[in-house]
Amino acid sequence: MSSCKLLAFYLSLTLVVASLSESYCQTFWLESRSGYSFRNNDFYVDYLNDYHLLTSESRIGMLFMLQQPGLYVQPYFCISAIHDAGSDNWNEVDWHNNFVYGVGARLRYHPGKFLFLRPRDFSLSFFAEVLGITYQKNDLFYTGHRPTNDMKAGAEYWLSFRPDPTDSSFAFYFWMDNAGSISYAKSSFYSKLQTDYILLNAHSLFGIGYRFSDMIQAQMYVNAEASTDLGHKDREALDWYDKVQGGFGSRFFISPFDKSMPGQLNIVVMPFIELLWTKYLRKVYYVPTYRPTSDIAFGVTVWLTLNFYDE
Repeated sequence: MSSCKLLAFYLSLTLVVASLSESYCQTFWLESRSGYSFRNNDFYVDYLNDYHLLTSESRIGMLFMLQQPGLYVQPYFCISAIHDAGSDNWNEVDWHNNFVYGVGARLRYHPGKFLFLRPRDFSLSFFAEVLGITYQKNDLFYTGHRPTNDMKAGAEYWLSFRPDPTDSSFAFYFWMDNAGSISYAKSSFYSKLQTDYILLNAHSLFGIGYRFSDMIQAQMYVNAEASTDLGHKDREALDWYDKVQGGFGSRFFISPFDKSMPGQLNIVVMPFIELLWTKYLRKVYYVPTYRPTSDIAFGVTVWLTLNFYDE
């Protein structure tokens, strides 16, 4: 079965399940993350420096509620873009200058308030996407060997712990954000000669914060991430998929609409700076000697969500 037929079947199944629900609701939703970051070497080549990355990733779709407090399906359109605004020739690599588009669907579970978790502190999702890609620049590296389409499917989770934003009885607090996934990618937009990636990833930020007001907070944190490709046995492993990464960072957390209600816009602005280190796993067969093992990054990230439903 082709990837397009597989996703069509998945979309049809989710819509049929939603239509059979006695208490579903149908509405629109939007998730978007954009930003700018400067990176000294981006863990690419130790003597090629200064990357100015502009990124944007958005999903917009419909929501069908299956069960309260928060079991629903979401067919959606997805787009993402990245552009390196640097002026050197290495700023023109194809993986820093492209536009990805596609369609997808996910089954997501948000529990209600449970123990110390608030309704938006945990989610578990199963998803599938069919994607295409176009490249903005191809005068430095030949992109003819790159696949122009991909199919992804998998599961992902989100777990967050932070104090209630409406509780202003204390200034210092501990916080933690965790995300992880296991997914299958047909091509991962890497090479027409290599397929079937099984990617496992876990990412955690945790630290202390200081509340200036309900809208503005400062946070210092540890950044820890691990990833591996479980499907590389029949081909060469790729170093950027098989590594552990750690570091330290600080950021401002500016959220003027953190108390958002259904139908309202929620924006979070996060200026940040990070110092990171990477160690490549031993099972990677080939790690170029010019790969840097440390990097510094700073910039700003903007989260935007628009929900017309109450979780």
